[in-house]
Amino acid sequence: MTLTITSEAAAGIVKITLAGHLNAANAPEFQREIEKAAALPPTAVVLLLGELEYMSSAGLRIILFGKQKMGPKVKIYAVAPLAEVRETIRLSGFHHALTFLETYDASVIEA
Repeated sequence: MTLTITSEAAAGIVKITLAGHLNAANAPEFQREIEKAAALPPTAVVLLLGELEYMSSAGLRIILFGKQKMGPKVKIYAVAPLAEVRETIRLSGFHHALTFLETYDASVIEA
């Protein structure tokens, strides 16, 4: 399965939508999107994960890389992750670095 990534930025908020499988082979694509987001710099990054079916440790490393690169003032939101992806994040301990939301609501995002 492939990975599809789309992103958009407005008013300091970067939304990145991930669909498919995020693994070691395609993690560099995700890293490029995170690096583009960090260059803005954003006030918040929203990861729309409702269509992401699988995330390997390579994807987790990119999230950690993004958190470190953007610093503690940039909040990263994980929106609607499927159970398998949420569990991967939780088991890795990275759930403490993210704010989980069941649905995207712009009024909740700290810009």
